[in-house]
Amino acid sequence: KESTVELTGRRTVDEREAEWRKSAIFFATPQIVENDILKGICPKKRVVCVVFDECHRAVGKHAYAAVAKHLNRAGVAHRCLGLSATPGADRRRLQEVVANLRISKVEFRSENDEEIRDYVHHRQIEKRTVDPSGGGAQYDDLRYWRGDMKLCELRRVLAEHFAESPTKNVIVFCS
Repeated sequence: KESTVELTGRRTVDEREAEWRKSAIFFATPQIVENDILKGICPKKRVVCVVFDECHRAVGKHAYAAVAKHLNRAGVAHRCLGLSATPGADRRRLQEVVANLRISKVEFRSENDEEIRDYVHHRQIEKRTVDPSGGGAQYDDLRYWRGDMKLCELRRVLAEHFAESPTKNVIVFCS
């Protein structure tokens, strides 16, 4: 099996179907995974772990909530890792996320926590106000570069753990 693959709307349904069969770790938008589940090309029963980046979006009719419901209705025994730097303050909304993703344990970490303090580097924060009418395009590349670096590290870690398994799939949502 190939270890990691990126599934986006740029790939045809036939290409994605082939990737679902031959790969182990999928970086995908939640809409692609939901559509592929509905089309029957995502092998739900092989899913062992789903990482929901920006999991606070798993409310209402968002594709995160829909994918979780499809997996749960199908009886798929999987781990769910929900990540959010900004979970929000609305307790009802947070409870909806917990219920939709069937989260059994919630943990909070800040840069001052003993477990991660040694890994947090000193930051110098520079606040810039960007005109939303088009002056912010110069910052887009930096945002995507940082996101790519985060995904590269996540790919490496997941590949080390799951790449050799012919029967297990991991889905990582990238919003």
